[in-house]
Amino acid sequence: MPIKNLSSKYFEGKPCRKCGSTRRYVNNKRCVSCRHRQGQKWYQTNSEKTCERVRKWQQSNPEKCYANNRKWHQENAETHRERKRKYYQENLEKCRQQSLNCRKANPKRYREINRIAKIKQRAKRAKAEGSYTTQEWINLKEKYNNRCLCCGRHQSELDRVLEQDHIIPLSKAGTNWISNIQPLCHDCNGMGGKGVKTIDYR
Repeated sequence: MPIKNLSSKYFEGKPCRKCGSTRRYVNNKRCVSCRHRQGQKWYQTNSEKTCERVRKWQQSNPEKCYANNRKWHQENAETHRERKRKYYQENLEKCRQQSLNCRKANPKRYREINRIAKIKQRAKRAKAEGSYTTQEWINLKEKYNNRCLCCGRHQSELDRVLEQDHIIPLSKAGTNWISNIQPLCHDCNGMGGKGVKTIDYR
């Protein structure tokens, strides 16, 4: 694939009245420097609104957002992995200290994050679509008052934390979206045949 000549997009002509620059676009004769400054100024004044709009769109379109992210990661998997590895090697002590502080400050949340990461790996191996965040899982538990939907016991009464159970199992082409998750205790989640049966306790 031939490399495009980027210099052909610009031309040297009369200086701009605002900034005096002679670097302008060929198609609309606009000054490149002025346009760049206008964009920076607009983003500085509207950055919060833009971030809020993007956040609302992501919450209302989780499947499309997940598909876009997955497509980007598939196209840039090697470069993304290499960049993370390089950063970790250069800032090894800093990364370890941040991880240690996170565990000490929020041990329960860290366990939740660790468990969700393992479930994501299992869903990836099963080639199941979908993903959910730690906050979505916490909100789901609060919706059912932090109780097991099968036996009704509260999380404080259990030896282990509540576990994520796929209503339609991953082995039966179930998704990993939060809509396919229900909170169960370790005993109810490990019942015989639960991994291949579709049982909705909601």
